[in-house]
Amino acid sequence: GPRLRLAIPGTVNPAGRDYQLVYRALQRLLPDLQQPLDLFLLGSARSRAARRVVRSFESLSSAFFSCHSFPDILTQPDFDRYLRSADFLVLPLRRHYPLGLIRERYGYSNISGGLNDALRFGLPLLLPAHYPVPDSVQPLLRSYRGEEDLLDILRSWLLERGLTPLRQNAPDQVAPYGLEALSAQLDQELLAI
Repeated sequence: GPRLRLAIPGTVNPAGRDYQLVYRALQRLLPDLQQPLDLFLLGSARSRAARRVVRSFESLSSAFFSCHSFPDILTQPDFDRYLRSADFLVLPLRRHYPLGLIRERYGYSNISGGLNDALRFGLPLLLPAHYPVPDSVQPLLRSYRGEEDLLDILRSWLLERGLTPLRQNAPDQVAPYGLEALSAQLDQELLAI
């Protein structure tokens, strides 16, 4: 069948994102896949820490799995093109980003970027359960509490076709708002949290 595409948008930064969790879930999922899965890390993977993340995903490579990464920041048109072709997104955000003062805002600036990306293209999104999420995004969202949970959702989406109805309904669920209005509403809701 056609290849499935999973994207993790944003700079590849293991301090702010838990790639190991995604890696472990994929490692357990891959032997059961019935159609190939492509992982796209949609952000600069230039740092040494980022290269390690890329290498760990590349170690899973097979006829059924490949990892695509980019040394430089993607242009907006390229980013949008890759995102639009994705079947779903994972935003494996850590609860706290270890950079002192920035920590308070980190989640929200990043999450609003990631959520807006999901909404712009009506993409189903997987997000850690420790993030408060506005109602406007709920139809597209599944929250996970750790590796087992993430694996269960990936199984239901990829092995039991649970992703298909989500993708088909996504534009309808998002359309009544209009994406611009929804984006603005999302920013308001995030600021209110």
